[in-house]
Amino acid sequence: MNPVPETVKVPSAPQVNLLPPEIEQRRSQGRAKGLILFALIAFVIALGGAWFYAYTARVDSEKDLADAEARRPELTAELAAFDYVHGVASDYENSIMARAWAGATDVDWASQVAMVMATIPGDLSLSSVQITPASPYGGVGGDGTVFAQEDLGQLTFSGQATESDLAADLIVALDALPGFHGAWVDSEALGVDAESDAPVYDYSGSVRITYNALSGRTQTEQTEVDPEVLAAITGEGE
Repeated sequence: MNPVPETVKVPSAPQVNLLPPEIEQRRSQGRAKGLILFALIAFVIALGGAWFYAYTARVDSEKDLADAEARRPELTAELAAFDYVHGVASDYENSIMARAWAGATDVDWASQVAMVMATIPGDLSLSSVQITPASPYGGVGGDGTVFAQEDLGQLTFSGQATESDLAADLIVALDALPGFHGAWVDSEALGVDAESDAPVYDYSGSVRITYNALSGRTQTEQTEVDPEVLAAITGEGE
């Protein structure tokens, strides 16, 4: 049968689905079952891939662990060669603490006494000088009260002067020295010089020495160990 040409413009006949509804329902159910089966297969494949990946990762991890445990004796032997480092670190910390402890009250007393002697006025003489230094366990001058000020030491002196006001000059001169403060004449009495029979003033007093008088000899900026010292510590030169 030849189709009717479009130029004739014959109205198209309506198409009628003569299949019963049960067949269309069966087809729809078949397509749905196919999709479900495809999704199930895809899920099983994905689950199997995840299991295989986890299994492979576990096998690789166990192999790496076995290799590391096999190298443990070798690494332990290498680590034992550096045991001296702990001793060096401990000695270094002890040396720092010892240096700080020793330098806490380190004063060049010879220089301090020479400074005092150079400050004494010409008409005034010292007959005795006594130094009471502090120790790392405590300062000098504390009496246990909150108002007491502990210092690094105390210098007690006695002597003679030809004039009464020279003792005041000595107080001013001592307080002007760096590292000294609180100079004072405790007693002053008129006496007679045993050699010239001239009148003289016998006096005694003291001056406090502050922490500004620390020598700083134990301080250092050294950051590297001398190679010879390091060799002596580690025993590499033996």
